[in-house]
Amino acid sequence: MKLAFISGYVIWLIVCAGMIYYSRQPAQPLSFVAERDPVANRLLEPGDLKSVPTDDAQYMKHAVKKGQKIQSDGTSSFPTLTSKLGKLPVAFSVDWAEARTGAINAGISVRVCQAGKTILEPAEVQAVICPVVNASCIALADIPADKASALAGAFQASPPVNLQEMSSKCEVRTPWSSTGPS
Repeated sequence: MKLAFISGYVIWLIVCAGMIYYSRQPAQPLSFVAERDPVANRLLEPGDLKSVPTDDAQYMKHAVKKGQKIQSDGTSSFPTLTSKLGKLPVAFSVDWAEARTGAINAGISVRVCQAGKTILEPAEVQAVICPVVNASCIALADIPADKASALAGAFQASPPVNLQEMSSKCEVRTPWSSTGPS
């Protein structure tokens, strides 16, 4: 009788532990299919992949082609940051809406602007890191090391430095001009 009680208790503990373990695992599909041609470190957006989890930010680990199948281990919750010869990675504040719509994202060439003037171009965005909530993001852009002096003092000056797509002209911006905390 005592052995039956202990065996039942052990089985009950195993079942409960398994339920707790599996309830904490995020429900992710086994694979994804690329809907675009995302480069490595791209902050995934709706429409980039079929069946992409939407609760947490996800980043591509490697570049893929549209239609290519992506295993669940092909994405990460944090981008892989690398250094490149002759490039200097610099962090810039980016509006949440610009990042989440893909206007500023990994692999995009940008110009560095301040007070409506171009300070430096081109720079390539390596990764964008955003919180889940509607707040500013951080864009890590690789600038040519020989042009780093162009940014000297820019971060202490007002108005703030911002990034613009190469297809857009520099415009005067104020912090939180489109969305985010006011």
